[in-house]
Amino acid sequence: MMPSKKLSAAAAALGSIKSDKKTAAARENGKKGGRPKKYTYAGSAAHLGTTGNRICIVPEKVAENQKAFDGKTFPALLPDGRRMRVKLIGDDYDLWGAGTGDIIVRPIAYIT
Repeated sequence: MMPSKKLSAAAAALGSIKSDKKTAAARENGKKGGRPKKYTYAGSAAHLGTTGNRICIVPEKVAENQKAFDGKTFPALLPDGRRMRVKLIGDDYDLWGAGTGDIIVRPIAYIT
């Protein structure tokens, strides 16, 4: 069931209410460096597509546990510094078989 527009507007209004408690919590989190990054990149290269020689850098989590990310999308870093959403397809490099080849991801869209 979809929430009504009035209910959504009310929920949005309540969520934007500021309080001393929220302010203090945000300040403490900021002292600790803020929200942790969802992904970290350590230089694990992957082929971008099944043809050509384009590469990208995939997150450490993906490189370490490729089977858990099979069929899922995630952000990757391109050599020029831009980010792109990519999808890991294990069948492209025989992830579930005897294959131990390089990671191959399919490009989805640039992230702006």
